[in-house]
Amino acid sequence: MKRLLAILIALMLLAGSAAATSASNLDSVGKKDWNPREQNLKQMLKDKSIVKSSGGLPLSEDVVTVDEEGRYHITANGITCSLLFPFGWYVFTQDFLSQMELYLTVFNDPLAVYTAMMESGQHLLAINSELDGGLTEMYMYQDPMSILFGDLSAQEDVVKDTILEIYARDNQGAQVERVQLGDHEYFSILGETDDGEIMIAETIKAGFNVRFHVFSKGEHFEEEELEDFRSIIESVQLS
Repeated sequence: MKRLLAILIALMLLAGSAAATSASNLDSVGKKDWNPREQNLKQMLKDKSIVKSSGGLPLSEDVVTVDEEGRYHITANGITCSLLFPFGWYVFTQDFLSQMELYLTVFNDPLAVYTAMMESGQHLLAINSELDGGLTEMYMYQDPMSILFGDLSAQEDVVKDTILEIYARDNQGAQVERVQLGDHEYFSILGETDDGEIMIAETIKAGFNVRFHVFSKGEHFEEEELEDFRSIIESVQLS
């Protein structure tokens, strides 16, 4: 089986079929405009039944809970991801109804933010308020590679190294490596966007890519930004 998987990966590399389905090219990734227009949700705050009955509001199937420790538990696509954030972070999920007041407090257009998260498959948006807008995001998505390998932890090193080659090829100019953070192994990608740096930590779980992004607040990352990101990823538990 190990040899068969290695052959399959080699074929993917030769054919270039993984280019559009593995890690996104960093040139196309940038900070999002989270306030594209103004809307008023005060009436929704007064009567949440308006939100529940509104046919225009997409309703998420994500299940989100926060335990006494402050750990977020997000269940989506059959995967439960739990993680902790440092002090001073605003954490947004697709549980819009329970977080509506926080959405309204932070964003000019909270409904647009929520809708964008739903449409892009983004299950988490965390903002470091103490570092003037540093962003961490979490996505879960499928592609042929994640479907083929199922769980990264179940693969042999030869397979992991070949997957690493795919990430390195699709993100030329970036620093790409395998790293162990907490309970899980990730492919780490450090690269540049039009307005700063981005670091990606991605693993494969239950046939899905589980990806975390962090964007630098300036042209380059400050060490504190990277330390916070590592601490968040080290806290991640996937089941």
